[in-house]
Parts: sequence; C-alpha cells; structure tokens
Amino acid sequence: MNPFLRIATACLPLLLATPGTAQQNVTVAAVDPPNRLVGTVLGEWNTSGNLENWSGTNVTGLAASGGILGGADTSTTANASITLAPLGAGPDLDLGFNDFLQIRLKLPAAYAGDVRIDYGTTTRTGFSSARRFVIPAASLIRDGQFHTYRLELGLEVFWRDFLRELRITPLLDTTGSFEIDYIEVGDVPGSAPALNLNTNFLSPLNATNTQRLESKHVCIWWDPNNTSFTLTHARRGLRMCEESYQVFCRKLGYNEPFRTFDSTTTERYKINFITWYDGFWAGGWNNRGHMNVGTGGLADEGWGNPVPHEFAHIVQMGQSGRMAGGHWESHANYLRAQRNLHFYDVIAGAIPAIDNLNGNSNYRPDHNRHIYADQRYYLSLDDYGTGFGLPANFTATVWRDGARDKTLIEKMAALLPAGKSVKDVACEALKYWPMLDFAEKTRIRQQHWGTTSNRLLHFWRQ
Repeated sequence: MNPFLRIATACLPLLLATPGTAQQNVTVAAVDPPNRLVGTVLGEWNTSGNLENWSGTNVTGLAASGGILGGADTSTTANASITLAPLGAGPDLDLGFNDFLQIRLKLPAAYAGDVRIDYGTTTRTGFSSARRFVIPAASLIRDGQFHTYRLELGLEVFWRDFLRELRITPLLDTTGSFEIDYIEVGDVPGSAPALNLNTNFLSPLNATNTQRLESKHVCIWWDPNNTSFTLTHARRGLRMCEESYQVFCRKLGYNEPFRTFDSTTTERYKINFITWYDGFWAGGWNNRGHMNVGTGGLADEGWGNPVPHEFAHIVQMGQSGRMAGGHWESHANYLRAQRNLHFYDVIAGAIPAIDNLNGNSNYRPDHNRHIYADQRYYLSLDDYGTGFGLPANFTATVWRDGARDKTLIEKMAALLPAGKSVKDVACEALKYWPMLDFAEKTRIRQQHWGTTSNRLLHFWRQ
C-alpha cells in the first residue's frame, strides 16, 4: 500500500474520536446491582397520588401508587416521557460524588429499543440532543419484570455544574406500558478513597488550621489566611482532577494512583492537592503522590492549565512500568491534551496543545530540548501501532506494564514481534504527521471539524 495512503488513513481514528462527534460517554456499570447509590433520590413515589414534581408528556394514565410511577405510551409517533424540572438545588455534578445514575424499571417483554435519558444543568438549561444518553437495548433484560440499571456518567462531557432537569423516555417509537420504582443519582457505596490527613504542610500549617474541600478522588487544601484563594479556585481544581481521572484511568486505562507506590493492597487514599508552595509540581510524600498548584494556576480551566498536567504525574507514579524520567513531561502534556480533547466542548478555547509534531525530529523523544513538547510517538502509535504488531492503547501499555525506567524506544523494542525493526517503526511514527501535506490536512480538518473550526490548530502546522 502506498505509504502516504497508509499514514493518511491512520489519521482518521484520532480525528473521528475527537469531541464534536456524537458518542455515548455513558456505560452500563451494572444490571441488578445488590445495593442502592449513596446520593439523591429523584423519584421514589412512596405516597400514592404524589408524583413528586414529575410530569408526563404524551403519557396516558400517569399515576403514582404503591411506590411505583406508571403510565402508558399509546402513540408510535409521539414518545411518552416523564420530566423532573426544575430541580432547584439539584445534585452537585462537579466533584465526582454524583457520577452514577440508577433506575429500576419494568418494560414490556417485547420491547426492543433503548431507554433514553435527557438532562439539563444550571449552566446548560433545558434539553438538547448534546445532553442525551441511553440505556442501550443490548443491556435491557427482556422478561417484562423489574430490573435495575446503574449507569456511570463520569465521562459524560456536560455532566457538570448542578443537575437541573431530567427526562426519561422509557419506550422509543412503540407503544406499551412502563413502571418505574425509583430514580437516583449518587455514588457506589464504599468506592471513594479515604481522606489522608498526613500531607506536605508548610509550617505552621497543619490539618486543623487549614481549610479543605474534598471530591471523590482528591482533597484540595488551602491556607485560610490566603485571601486570594476562594472556593471557586478549590472547585475548579477538583473538577479538573476528576475530569483527568476519568480520562486517564477510565478511558485510557492507566492504573489508579491512590495506593502507596507499587502496591495493590495498601489502603486507597485521596490525592492531596496543596496550594501553599511556589510553582506547579507533583511529588512523593510518605510513598504516595501529591501535587501543588496555587491560585496562579487556577484562574481558568483552559488548555494550558497546569492541573491536568500535574495530575498526570500523579497517575504516572501509580504505573508499575513507568518510563525513564526524560519521558515524564511530554507524556504528562499528552495526557492533558487527551483531557482537553474529551472535554473540549465545555472548556473555553481548549486547543489541544499537542505541540512540536514536525520540528526537532533529529532529537530522540526523551531529549531535554523538547521533553515537554514532543508527543509524536504517542499520537502515532496509539492510532496505528497495531499495524506493526504493537499492543492497542500503546502509550498506556508501556507506562503501565513491563520493566520500569526504560526509554520509549526500549519499551517499543520489547513489544515488537520478531523480525520487526524498532528503527523502521520509529521512523514511521515520526512521519505520521509530516507526511500529510497542507492540502490533505485542510481536507481532513474540514471534513471532521467544519471550515471555521480552530480546534486542531496545533495539528495543522505547515
């Protein structure tokens, strides 16, 4: 096959997976789980006749009785739905404690479609196809009995701020009756790491004279005498960490970083995020990762924010196959770019910031001239490395598995099939972007992003 065509074709998976494309970021975490969520019950209907502020559209006989909300869809052209709106002080979606939705319902045994769920938030009110997900037909049990579905929403792009509206459409393009036992939003009991009070305090600060705010996976600490630090800074920092955790660990498959280094058995603790030292950095403390970013790094949540980068270092520390030190900075920037890409639509001006794809190609990928910038190998081999016999999800694999303190080239050589030259594969990876001429780059950009988009500005440098 023509090398140019091979490389051009290989670009498409990356582009097709970028934000702006319709995607289902919600997964069915469990069917008929043994327990309820810890959080907010949005409907339980324990009092007959009380709809608990839910209303119906195109529903025949909507009623609450015996702890069940029931009704019927009698039209094949106008779907029946139930809506809770507005919620007022709805669940807080920023801190990871409400990343699950659980619903127990009964559907007709013959129903072959999805269950659709729409939502609005305090910053994006009302309903829109951009804020929609489904319980897919393949996950629904078709026996005409009650079943419980637990959905994980941490990667849902607009699931943030506060929940304001929720709409359930049980049956799509068909008729029949439905019953709902309860709907709730919250967290799986016992899944949050514990709070770790032993961290890197700047004297005379300690656990009793500082302020803190916790999310599910992180605790941010600040000095109450620092009048420039606000609760907005704290929430912003935690939200970026929770987004980064979702992308790095759940989407890309890196190991969680909540135990002591190189352990799979010690207690899981939240990452401590401190704010009183100068600079933006991550490091070890009592054999656990922690990070520091002050108010200067919390002014926004844009593409260059240091929080996802520093949280990436925490995740790197949690990988038993972590690579040689020269790779840590460019890889942390690559992970930050993946968070930016996934959450692009809610991050103002979030150009992916994947830099230096063409320049300095005569330097090795861990050279100190561009250890922050050169992400070409990660981009290339994550997308088309399987064509050379490398494992899928190459970058996460080489950080997570195998011997530690090796360079990327050494890791690649250990994973290539017999007879494959690491030099040839490395050269192909470097040619990934430069081989596309400007006209081809523009064509692909316009095909997938529209003529006015600047989202991939850094990808299209001449």
